Parts: sequence; C-alpha cells; structure tokens
Amino acid sequence: MSALPITTILFDFGGVIQVPLDPAGVRRQRDELARQLGYPDGRAMWLAFYTGPEWQAAKTGRMTGAEMWDALLTPHNIPGREAQTQFLRQLFAGEGLLPAMRDLLARLHGRYRLGILSNADDRLEGWLAGHYHIAHFFDAIVNSHRIGVAKPDPAAFEMALARLGARPGQVYFIDDQARNTAAAAALGMTVHTFTGLEPLLADLQARQLL
Repeated sequence: MSALPITTILFDFGGVIQVPLDPAGVRRQRDELARQLGYPDGRAMWLAFYTGPEWQAAKTGRMTGAEMWDALLTPHNIPGREAQTQFLRQLFAGEGLLPAMRDLLARLHGRYRLGILSNADDRLEGWLAGHYHIAHFFDAIVNSHRIGVAKPDPAAFEMALARLGARPGQVYFIDDQARNTAAAAALGMTVHTFTGLEPLLADLQARQLL
C-alpha cells in the first residue's frame, strides 16, 4: 500500500510557534525571577509551575489560567491580579513569534490544512488572534483546555484529526516534546521534533512539503 500524501500540517504552539527570541536573555531573566521566589534556577521554577496539579487542571479545563497563577503565586507573596500580571510579563518577556515562522505559516496556508494542537490554558486563542494575529492561518485550533484532554493522550490527537478531517497518515505533526511526537507517530502521523526553525525547514524541504 502506498503512503498517503500529506494534506495537513499540525503545529504545537509553545516551544514551536512561540519561542524565546533571545534564549540566553530569557534564561537570565527566569533565573533572576526564580531566585526571588526561592528556586535554585529558572528551570526548577518552570518545572514547579508546569508539572504540578495546578497546570494539570488548567490545561484540561478544570481551572482557568488566572486561577492557576493565583494558586501558584500567592504562596510566594505575589497576591492579586495586578502583581501576578506583572510577574507573568517578566516570566514570558523575550518570548515571541519569529518573523520567519510567520513567513512559513503564510507559505503553507492554502497549500495544506493547518492546525494547532496545544496543551494550553484558556488564553491560547487570545494569543493567536489578538497578540500574534495568526489565527486566520489555521483551519482548526485544538486547545487541551477546551477539549479536556492533553497530549500525549491519543484522544487529543484523535480530536484534532476529526476537526481537520484528516487521517493520521495525511498529517505532518510538529512538537518540541519527544513524548508528543512519539505518541503521534504511534498513531501513524509523520512527525518532527522541533529543535529550531532551520531544522524544521530542512525537513519540510527534504520531504518536498515546501
């Protein structure tokens, strides 16, 4: 049986579309924030934020993003929405959308069905539409917060496939977490574990998708 042609490209958001524009600067900033909160470094702080029960609840729709950060930051003497918003501005300072990624999305748009499958909280759609202004590139935005299930659970991928009207063999999936690309590959998708834009472009060109 011949392989199905790729008709659909499915992106993760954080770590693929939204990335540190100055990785060294982001690390320094997060290390400083971590010391203020009593963590040894930024990585330890990040893991505390994004592996705990609050994140598990937020990414599956059982808690809003605002509720998550209130639960995480109030014990560190950062109570109240204004102070928490200021902390989050500092936490995510230096992350953004590379112009070359926007160009890639524009090149792929119309040639393939494009989708996002992201483990995110309730703010994802606002970032795509109101902050980065790229929501129009995507035929489906599948947010784990809205569907109640997160990658690498196969059910999350199956919901994305249903919304995009695609079979697994027709999908090229991009994610920065190997556990997620492994889960997608097990379902029959073609996958790319994202480490940077240049390797992604090279892989797309090698597969004659670009």
